[in-house]
Amino acid sequence: MSGKNFSPSLEASPPGWLDLIMDKVDFEASYKALDGFTHFHSETLRGKIRSFQLRTKEAVEHFRRAEDLSKAAEKSPTNHLRLFYLRFYSLHNAMVEEVLQESGEICLNTELEMQRFLDFEDPNTLTTDQIRILMIGHYQLLRGNYHSALEAFECLIEESRSRIEDVQVEFYCGACAASYALGFHNNAERHYENALMSLNFLSKTLKIAGAYSKLYTLIKHMGRADEAKEWQQALERLAIPKESLQHFLKLEGAYSNASAIRNRIVI
Repeated sequence: MSGKNFSPSLEASPPGWLDLIMDKVDFEASYKALDGFTHFHSETLRGKIRSFQLRTKEAVEHFRRAEDLSKAAEKSPTNHLRLFYLRFYSLHNAMVEEVLQESGEICLNTELEMQRFLDFEDPNTLTTDQIRILMIGHYQLLRGNYHSALEAFECLIEESRSRIEDVQVEFYCGACAASYALGFHNNAERHYENALMSLNFLSKTLKIAGAYSKLYTLIKHMGRADEAKEWQQALERLAIPKESLQHFLKLEGAYSNASAIRNRIVI
């Protein structure tokens, strides 16, 4: 952390920080590594980690601090992009928080965060465009609007067809879930098989763990318990801290429970 041109007051995270979370999937170590960093994006990253740990209320506190700090930040393309990610992580956290509730009711905060996300001026990059459509797809899936969800996920699939991207597994999982909910079982199976092929392009352990967790929830809801167990076992074999593994297992349980409560797939 002591590079000649490196300052915790100007940077958002220390050198090598991404490896802690993306490769080692050590949530607590990556959180502690942000000690002393005062950039608004540092608060966003703290919130992101707490959200991964399903400590959603703590995540909200960090996101609020990030919002306050951002008001004094330099107006730049980089900070504009960071604000987009703040909106993105806040929305994702709100959706996770709704899934964790036992009632199955719509949460007002999810609606508010979705509107704030949609109202934010898009930085207009391929990645942010994909994230925007992806979150619309997941929101529509959460609300049971399956035709709209399928349209969003299949739009992402079609646009990225000529490329190989690690995010494509999420596109296929979402399309599979929406297709299955609509009774398009052949279409669902095709998307599921493509999701399996997309796993070959994942290199970051965090993304692999997230995909295994999502596939477990998806295939369990489709009534294939033995296959679902295989995905859970694959997750348990990953070389990640036990504490991080427990968060993924808890998330699996939350989404499976949310799907059962609503009698429809939620991933």
